[in-house]
Amino acid sequence: MNGLKSIEFRIAKLTVSPTNLVTVKYKNVAPQPSIEEISELITKGIALINQQPFLLLTDLSDTYGEWDNETKIFVSNHKQLNKLKIAEAVVAEDFATKLLVTGYKLQKKGEAIVKLFNEKQEALDWLTTKI
Repeated sequence: MNGLKSIEFRIAKLTVSPTNLVTVKYKNVAPQPSIEEISELITKGIALINQQPFLLLTDLSDTYGEWDNETKIFVSNHKQLNKLKIAEAVVAEDFATKLLVTGYKLQKKGEAIVKLFNEKQEALDWLTTKI
């Protein structure tokens, strides 16, 4: 067994490695994720890592810039998430999603570095330097 823990949501699949690398692979779903769904994902994810510091890989490669501003602000200002997150690598392929991520980076609170990538492996390689 590889020690991975995961939870499937309507909006994403959340996976946690034994080293507290959290991967959130968002799905292209309609309607767009609600604050309630994002809140549930964050709460259950933090429980899976036992409220310990973690690295986050956010994979938006299957989505198309579908978050509203209220949801972006909610995530970027989430105190517990920002307190525990060491660094975040975001994978996005299309222009609209990259704009969404740029807005998120500008609104975010907390010390964690957020960096945008085109390829998942490049993002993982960068995250490993943040351990």
